[in-house]
Amino acid sequence: MIKFNKITIYQILNLSEILLKGSYLKEEYIEKRYLKNSGNFRETLNFMEILDLIIHVNDKLSLQSKFRAVLGKSTKIMAGKNLNLFILNNLLKQNEVLSEYINEYLSHFVYKKGKYEIKLNTTKRLKFSGLRNLLIQLEFIYLSPQKYKYYIYDDKVSIFNKFNDSKKLSQKELEQLLQKKDALGKAAEIEIINYEKMRLSQYPELARKVKRISTKDVNAGYDIKSFSITNVNSGRAIPRFIEVKAVSPIDYKFFWSRNEWEKAKEVNKQYYLYLLPVLSKFNFNIEGLKIINEPYSKIYRGKGKWIKKEELISYSLPRI
Repeated sequence: MIKFNKITIYQILNLSEILLKGSYLKEEYIEKRYLKNSGNFRETLNFMEILDLIIHVNDKLSLQSKFRAVLGKSTKIMAGKNLNLFILNNLLKQNEVLSEYINEYLSHFVYKKGKYEIKLNTTKRLKFSGLRNLLIQLEFIYLSPQKYKYYIYDDKVSIFNKFNDSKKLSQKELEQLLQKKDALGKAAEIEIINYEKMRLSQYPELARKVKRISTKDVNAGYDIKSFSITNVNSGRAIPRFIEVKAVSPIDYKFFWSRNEWEKAKEVNKQYYLYLLPVLSKFNFNIEGLKIINEPYSKIYRGKGKWIKKEELISYSLPRI
C-alpha cells in the first residue's frame, strides 16, 4: 500500500542519484547505498515505479531514459523547479494506480477570489495528509497560516487546469480505458494462476487442475478455481473459489458485483477475494497481495475497516 507520508523529494533525489551511476544495478547494492542517507527504501522504490521513473527487471534497477535525461549529470543541478515540475506532471497523469486518490483530493479545490483553495474537515485532512505534504514539497500548493487554507500556486494553475481537462473522456477514450482495465484484470488473473500453482507446488496433481473460469463463464461469480488443502498428510482438498481484483496500493479499493457477492454468500468459507496491488501497467506487487476468506461475512456484512460506498444502483418497473 502506497503511504504518501513516507515519500519525500529528498528520498527520490537520493535514490535517483545512486541510479545515475549506472544502468541495471543490483537492487541489493542500491538499497545499501540508499539507506546510508535515507529511509523508506521500499516505499520510495514502489512510488518511483508507479510514476514510471524506474525500470525494475528481476533484481536490477535502472532509471527511465526520459527521467535520466531530465536529471542530467547530477541531481544537485536539477534539485529545483525543473525536477519538481517533472515529478509533479508524472504524479498528475491519469495513472490507473494513483488517479482515483489524487482526483478525490484535487476535486475539493474550489475557485474563490481569483485563487484555487481547499479546506477539509479533520477526517479528510488525515486521509490526504501524506499527499498534501508531497504537493507542498513539489511547490504545487502552499498553506496560508492566517486562514488555515491551502492554495495552488499561481504558476501551477495551468497544470491544475490541464489535469482537470485530462479527466474528460470522449467515447473512444472511454472504450480504450475499459479495454485497458479489462486487459489489466486478465493479467492479474494470470498472475494469481501462477501464484496458486506455486502455492500448491507440493501437490502437483492439484496444481495442474487450477483453472481460469472467467474465460469460459463470465457469470460464475468468481475468476479462478483452485484448492484448499484440508489434510496435509493425505493431500485431501476442497475447491477454492477465487475472485481476483487488481487494486490500487493506496487503498485497495475494488468493485464487487451482486453476482460475485451472492456467490460468496453461497459457497461461504470456500470463497476468497484476492486483492492484487498494481504498481505500473501490468506490473503487480505480489508481496502486497491481500487474501480474504469468507468476504461476504467479513466485508459485505462485516463492520470493520472496509468502507462501503454505493456507486451504482439498479431500478426496474414491477411486473404487471
